[in-house]
Amino acid sequence: MRFGVAALLAVLLGAFLAHFVLADRGYVLVSFRGYVIEMSVPGLVIMLVLAYFGVRTLVTVIELPRRWRAARARRRLERRDAQLTRAQLQLQSGDAAAAFATLQELEDSQQPVLAASGENEGALHAVKSRLQLVSSAAAEPLPPARGLAPPEADAQQSSSGRL
Repeated sequence: MRFGVAALLAVLLGAFLAHFVLADRGYVLVSFRGYVIEMSVPGLVIMLVLAYFGVRTLVTVIELPRRWRAARARRRLERRDAQLTRAQLQLQSGDAAAAFATLQELEDSQQPVLAASGENEGALHAVKSRLQLVSSAAAEPLPPARGLAPPEADAQQSSSGRL
């Protein structure tokens, strides 16, 4: 893109200089629907380059709202990814309540960017299933390890002096 702009500017500058340097600049006559336009060849080159830049500017202005919406959607998606990553890190660090709150923020959000991306949806389901496992494991007491007595038996043994 930069090379193209530099080449166009070089052609424009060359045409501008040729207009003043050359003794015979050439002659262009354009007749269209009763209108007649007369100019030199460097003048025609300058007009064509200016018309090209004008069309490019017009196309850019027309495409600007679409580009702006795409950039906003990309930023929202990046924010959702960051929230999902934060929820996964919170879950891995053992803070299930904070992970649940972060996931709740993701679900309560009014912008459906997260649901539009299959990759994010799969990651969200993975975090939810891990969160359910953590919360169900926290609700159930852990079984005693093999060979160890339950805590009540330890209390009885210590009171009877048989440790």
